[in-house]
Amino acid sequence: QVDLRVEGEDTLIDKGILEKLFDPMTHLINNAVYHGIEPAEVRQQLGKPDKGLIRVRAFYQGSQAIIAVSDDGGGIDPDRVKQKAIEKGLLNPADAPNLSRQEVYAFLFQSGFSTKDQADALAGRGVGMDVVRKNLEDIRGTINIDSTVGKGTTFTIRLPLTLSIT
Repeated sequence: QVDLRVEGEDTLIDKGILEKLFDPMTHLINNAVYHGIEPAEVRQQLGKPDKGLIRVRAFYQGSQAIIAVSDDGGGIDPDRVKQKAIEKGLLNPADAPNLSRQEVYAFLFQSGFSTKDQADALAGRGVGMDVVRKNLEDIRGTINIDSTVGKGTTFTIRLPLTLSIT
């Protein structure tokens, strides 16, 4: 069970840009549901409400339009990401302790990368985050991740304002 809150509906985004954001936004919200939000019984044990919360916020900041997708789920475990990167041969075990958080999160954008052990129709196929980044780069956008284990994750999309407003 998840509540979805949308804020900043009055933020203007060019229709062409909005169309290119459809797939990345869909993927980010799906990821929040399937990777981020814990089952109700786990949330209860952690003292969280039964329902997870996903927020989509759009606003302007300086010369950029910002879209933030955040959840109050389990967050991204950097150690799990490192372990999966080592298993896939993307990371030398000796280098793992020296990586910054952002360097660890960068593995999430690698084609074929997933932190799930078993793939299903909704998660674990390693398809998606690489496409999200590619689609955003096509419109000169960027994406950053901020996450705290046990508290949640925020994906922040930044778009040049000159592209985002008609």
